[in-house]
Amino acid sequence: MLQAAYEAMKKESKMAELYQAFTGKGMKAMQVIFRGDMKYPSYVVLVDAHGNTVVKGVSQPYMDDLVIKVPLSMTQEESEQALNNAGYTDWVNLTLRAPLYSIVYPPLYIYDVKNVGYMAVDSTDGSVFQLY
Repeated sequence: MLQAAYEAMKKESKMAELYQAFTGKGMKAMQVIFRGDMKYPSYVVLVDAHGNTVVKGVSQPYMDDLVIKVPLSMTQEESEQALNNAGYTDWVNLTLRAPLYSIVYPPLYIYDVKNVGYMAVDSTDGSVFQLY
């Protein structure tokens, strides 16, 4: 779904860059946020499991994350395997983001794990750690 959203966004704006993606465990749909261009400072792309997309321009800039360079070193499936290998299998939601914090993180797959909290998988090396 992320690839479908990325391709739809690039048809709308060659300048757009990935900020964040969010989905539930069933992965029936995904919301993807992009840094925009001169027309819109941000875009939101909604994509379903069949690859159907809707691109919406947003008049406000999105400023909560750093840009994520595509392609990523690790796929969502690989990140989920790393999470499972670390003993965390019962997740509810997934967010892909490079958080804008005082600590500079690489892009993280952040899983909301039941009865645990937020577990992050580093997209560059597959390490798993808890976010507070």
